[in-house]
Amino acid sequence: GDQVVYTPGEGEQNGWLEEILPRKNQLLRPPVANIDACVLVISAGYPQADLMLIDRMLIFARMNGIEPVLAVNKCDEGDAEQLSVQYRGAQVQVFATCARTGEGVEALKAALESKKVKDFITEKYNGAVVSTIDNPGDGYDASVDYAALAGKKITVAASPTPHAEILKIAKDILAEKNVTLDVKEFTDYVQPNNVVESGEVDANYFQHFPYLDDFNKENGTHIVSIGAIHVEPIALYAGKQTSLDAIKAAK
Repeated sequence: GDQVVYTPGEGEQNGWLEEILPRKNQLLRPPVANIDACVLVISAGYPQADLMLIDRMLIFARMNGIEPVLAVNKCDEGDAEQLSVQYRGAQVQVFATCARTGEGVEALKAALESKKVKDFITEKYNGAVVSTIDNPGDGYDASVDYAALAGKKITVAASPTPHAEILKIAKDILAEKNVTLDVKEFTDYVQPNNVVESGEVDANYFQHFPYLDDFNKENGTHIVSIGAIHVEPIALYAGKQTSLDAIKAAK
């Protein structure tokens, strides 16, 4: 996290550090510096949060000039409202989330089913990615209480391309309602489901139905689909053949 003054070398010559600039804050465990925010994640249910430990960490963060943020997960399992009121009273920014009940996820679904996203997919990928939304909307769901969601964050796990790129459009739509969409990129196809199951993120966007069904069966997870956004067609290359008539019927 250090900010430095660096002089690049010429040609193949190595550059060198001129100066390590003053740190606005730093921690020893872990050894990091110039921290903008500290996000503490606790559960409203099981496992039960150690509030004395949370209090110490909040005090420690502020003593070191770090703005603390508290994320209360598993709102359906405990009194998240009481925790939120308690810490907001101490001027701590609090986000209450629930991956199981999908708080905020319907707003995300509406954004992804918008005309803006459908048009982006059509123009950006030129048929390599195809929207499955027949009747795209304006990006908002009339049944969602956006005033209640204002100031909250929805966290989504996604593969970099095309999913994270598409989510950037949804992020802009949600931002107009003061809802933050935080996209966490993963390069594998296991962790995005694991972090949804554990409650670390609210949703993921990367897989098709057969993969989801197999993953749930093999891992005992409980992930459900809230909507289908696009497909990625796979072409059939015939080699030297010019007609499908050459393909023999399977016995």
